[in-house]
Amino acid sequence: MHILLSKTFLYRQRTLLLISAFALGSHFVVGQTYLGNVEFTSQNALNSWSSSWKSVSGNVYITSLVDNVITSLSPLQNLESVTGSVIISENHSLTTLAGLDKLKTVGGLEISFNSTLTNINAIQMLTTVNGSVNILGNQNLTTLNALNNALSITGDLTIKNNPKLSQCNVNAICEFLNNHSSFTYLNVSNNAGSCFNEASLNTGCNGALPVVLANFEVIVEGATALLRWATSQETNIRDFEIESSNDGTQWHCDGTVKANGESTALLQYMFIDSSPGEGNHYYRLKMNDLDGSFAYSRVRSIHLGKSGISLYPNPVADRLYIRGAGTFNLLQVFDSQGRSVLTMRENPARGIPVATWKKGFYMIKIVGQKGSSKNFRIIKN
Repeated sequence: MHILLSKTFLYRQRTLLLISAFALGSHFVVGQTYLGNVEFTSQNALNSWSSSWKSVSGNVYITSLVDNVITSLSPLQNLESVTGSVIISENHSLTTLAGLDKLKTVGGLEISFNSTLTNINAIQMLTTVNGSVNILGNQNLTTLNALNNALSITGDLTIKNNPKLSQCNVNAICEFLNNHSSFTYLNVSNNAGSCFNEASLNTGCNGALPVVLANFEVIVEGATALLRWATSQETNIRDFEIESSNDGTQWHCDGTVKANGESTALLQYMFIDSSPGEGNHYYRLKMNDLDGSFAYSRVRSIHLGKSGISLYPNPVADRLYIRGAGTFNLLQVFDSQGRSVLTMRENPARGIPVATWKKGFYMIKIVGQKGSSKNFRIIKN
């Protein structure tokens, strides 16, 4: 028995080293497990695979050479688990994944640049991906219906540049969209239908959202976190809850910003977390509809180092206090038009009275004794 193995760089530019191996002995196989990586670069190599091998301890590469076309994966019909990744790439005569019908667990999955592949229905028994899933550049792939069953994806998910792929709103993909960890990444782009982009997928999975979020960012300003976002469309939306986390897993509500409710214009919103503290901080928006439904924004993160100065409360209505400033040379307050509102040369123990100020945003500049300065932004309610 011969198996043709090769080590390749699995993208369009390849340098191929072909190695022929004789019948596999105990060095390569233990029981029903093949030890190490294996790459199939021809149908002959696939046909040499033993049906008694049910698992692979390394990666499985399936990629056709120019003169060695792979047309069928049926020799892999008893394969159930792969500890590493399964990479099926650049097979231009492979129309289905039939032969992988018993595959249940993999360490990662890539299906890329298979120009004649129309569906992945054969892998509907797959239940666990202990890593990332990449579905890229398959010119004739139309559906991901095979992923309609329960499937756990622990890594990132990328579905990109599949021009005929119009159905992605299946159980496994929608579950990842709605519940994946903030440490994992979702990239859906340049496909068709419900797969066109992440917004289309969100609509396909959850129905039309009450709000279209145009942008969302978090900026460090002094010892505070400034959240800014904009909506391009609002329908029956009630409010935005600002949620934060120190670990990306446990979330709590920092505050609520009332939404306009009905709009087709670009609307801007802001919120300031006045005392997040040192370390990593994660933020997301919970967008609540009037009927009780809601959707989450993407997660944004910042890191705050040590800072001796903070202003509180923020937003403020009556008195603004400065903490950690010590003695400074100058404090200046400017309104949103850049006009000077207040100048001080000492830190008032009883705070700065702001009750008479107009509502809006103000910039406060504090100049230290050595000439260094810090800027802070506050909101007057």
